[in-house]
Amino acid sequence: MRLENAEAMHAAHPDTFQIPVDLERHVLWSGCGVKLGFLPPDDDAGGERMWVLVEERLDDGTYVGSLKSRPFDPEGMGVTQDDRVAFGPEHVLDVVAPADKAVS
Repeated sequence: MRLENAEAMHAAHPDTFQIPVDLERHVLWSGCGVKLGFLPPDDDAGGERMWVLVEERLDDGTYVGSLKSRPFDPEGMGVTQDDRVAFGPEHVLDVVAPADKAVS
């Protein structure tokens, strides 16, 4: 399993590839939902964008969560629903705060 670098995609296509602001991607907490781009291990074609539930923030600023989406091709993607996924802020395509923490 490999993850798409959302920051690099945004830098290459700033007018058409939007991502959450830097602060949102760097200050996630347990219970947030994040959308990540999963790429097949050996190929850049056929990736899937799926939701991960953040479980913890590590001391180095990266995160660990569990995959909540069901991959279309689990074998080809190298990941299945409920697998633990390590990722960094650079991988975050979208963020959804838990209902009890939503900003009003």
